[in-house]
Parts: sequence; C-alpha cells; structure tokens
Amino acid sequence: MLRLRVDWAWLIPIPILAFVAKLILLEGSAGTFGDWIPGRYNWEGKLLAIILFLGVVAALFRNKLSFVGLTWSQDGPFRNIALCLALFCAVSWGAASIFQFPGVRSAPLSDVLYQFTMPTLEEERWYRGILLAMLFKGFDQAREQGAPVLTTVLAVLVSSLSFWGAHAIGTDGNWGVLFDVSGHLIAGAFGLIWAVIRVGTGSLLLPMLLHTWTNTAGYII
Repeated sequence: MLRLRVDWAWLIPIPILAFVAKLILLEGSAGTFGDWIPGRYNWEGKLLAIILFLGVVAALFRNKLSFVGLTWSQDGPFRNIALCLALFCAVSWGAASIFQFPGVRSAPLSDVLYQFTMPTLEEERWYRGILLAMLFKGFDQAREQGAPVLTTVLAVLVSSLSFWGAHAIGTDGNWGVLFDVSGHLIAGAFGLIWAVIRVGTGSLLLPMLLHTWTNTAGYII
C-alpha cells in the first residue's frame, strides 16, 4: 500500500485560517464591525475576510499568483473538459432559474451588488484559490511519490466538502450553531464542479464567473 507523505507546514495552517475567516464572518453578521453599507447582507465580514485572504496570497504566493488561480490563462491539464463543464453549468442553471424560479427577483441595490461581488470574491479566493493551493503544496511529496491523481482528487474533495460545510453550518444569531445537512447539498455539488473546473483550467476565472451567475441569475432572467 502506498504511504503518502505530506508537508504539514502547509496543511496545519489551513484549519487555523478557516477558523479565523469564519470568526470574522460571524462577527460581521453579529454587527461587531458596524454597518458600513446598508442592506441585509454581511458586507463588513466579507470585506474583512477578503482582506485577510489577499494578505495570505501576498505573504505566501506573491511570486506565483497562478498557483492560486490568479491568471487569465486557461491552459490547465484538462482545459477542454473543464470548458464544456462550465458551459453546461451556466446553461443548466439559467434554465433552472427560468423554469423553477419564474420571474425576475427584485431587491435593494446594495443587496444586488453584494450578490454580484462579495460571495465570489471571498469564497473563490479561499476555497478554489488558497485552500486548493495549500493542499497541493502539502501533498507535493505524495505527488512526487507517484500519486498525482489521488492527491488531486483528495484536494478537490477537501475543498468541496469545506465549501459545503461553510454553507451548511451557521448561527442563530446568539452563537447557537445550526447545521443543515441536506439543505445545502447543491452548494456542495457546485463546489465540487467549480473545483474541477479550477483544476482543469488552472484559473479561478471560470469558477468566479459561474459563482456570480449562480447567485445573480434570478436578478437577470
């Protein structure tokens, strides 16, 4: 049996960063940072989490931004498959929005702008950017042992499960924890698909566009 060696210096900080980011988001929801932008969404927590992740990118990957998907290039290892998958996702979600949720949604401008920007900028930067990059770094030794497919699949699954967990776990506003196992399965499915596209293209561009489309299609069609 292949014993996979990992670099714990890259893996141990992952849950710490995830905890800090989640704490920032929860404190933002609780109003700890004030109410900079009116509306019902957590602008403050998202903006501070984005700043945190930009700092992490600058500290760890400033000389290799493409490693966290910050590149326009779409020259990943299975680009054509990823592009077809992205097109399928965009069309199928558009169709679902038309037939399952008829009518264009209306909301205050600040709420619409939030959905067009904050979830994509914060969540893609972490789940399909920094998290995947740190997992790949941590698994580098195992990849060199001859298990590149296994470690890639493992990294994608960890990223996807983390994305699902972040949507399934919430708070009741009084630091009580809520855990909706099945209600956010679609978020986990999207997280898996977007992670595959990210690896396939080598870029965060398509996952970011798809994430934004998923959150905002109801405001457009």
